[in-house]
Amino acid sequence: MTHQHHRPTRPRDDPGGRSGRGGGLLKLIALLLVALVITGGPFLNRYRDTIDLVLRTGSFEATATTLLRSALDSVNEQPAFSRVPGAPEVPLCRSVTAVDGRALADAMNLMRRDEEGRRLFRQLLDEGICVGVEDIDYNTGYALARQSITGSWASSTIMVDRDMIDAGESDVLAALLVHEATHIDRFINGLACTYDDSCTTLPNGVDLDEEVAAHAAEAVFWRGAYDDDGKRFSLGYAYGMNQLLDAYLDGPDAFTAYVRDLRGDERESS
Repeated sequence: MTHQHHRPTRPRDDPGGRSGRGGGLLKLIALLLVALVITGGPFLNRYRDTIDLVLRTGSFEATATTLLRSALDSVNEQPAFSRVPGAPEVPLCRSVTAVDGRALADAMNLMRRDEEGRRLFRQLLDEGICVGVEDIDYNTGYALARQSITGSWASSTIMVDRDMIDAGESDVLAALLVHEATHIDRFINGLACTYDDSCTTLPNGVDLDEEVAAHAAEAVFWRGAYDDDGKRFSLGYAYGMNQLLDAYLDGPDAFTAYVRDLRGDERESS
């Protein structure tokens, strides 16, 4: 018998969950100004040629994102977890390239700095479940939980969208892995709502109960990394993680409503 379950995570074209394109551009401008104030002259000197190019060509938004990421990196806000030695082995699928593998390994080692993340990571290794990378049309990742007739879960996989690797945000990628590994964990331990047909299913086919559980695990991980206020200077997916944490701290009813709204898009079913 095989159990197969796709569990998409946050839509990649709306990482903040709420803001429109115009609002996003204004946030970029505001955050870039804050970053420039914080980092000052060295940042301006380092990226003077790039800034000149933006002013001449008007290609602001994409370049501003790159500049802002560099500025925020220089602030160097680190997750609050205790450090752990790098894992001697990480559960990567055979198709993962060396470059993608390093990004995933960095995220998994960050995931291991949290107690629950460490348990989920160990479970992936123990069960022989691998993590891979592919181009995903709408979501940032999914989990496929498969149990064989012998009881093995080794055919299960977690897939991450390539854009998440290219973004270079280990903390966000670690939170995504916690999310997807939680889906797998719930099937392995008999907690998934599909086992007793108790799921609340959205019109697009998404099982709300499972997404609430996985997003809650994601929010708890982010809270452990950056406390109740979230990451101080955030952009894109990190900003979305801060919003997720805010909703989680508003209580179970508000969080369920937030996840329902976040996961209710009809493209989830494609």
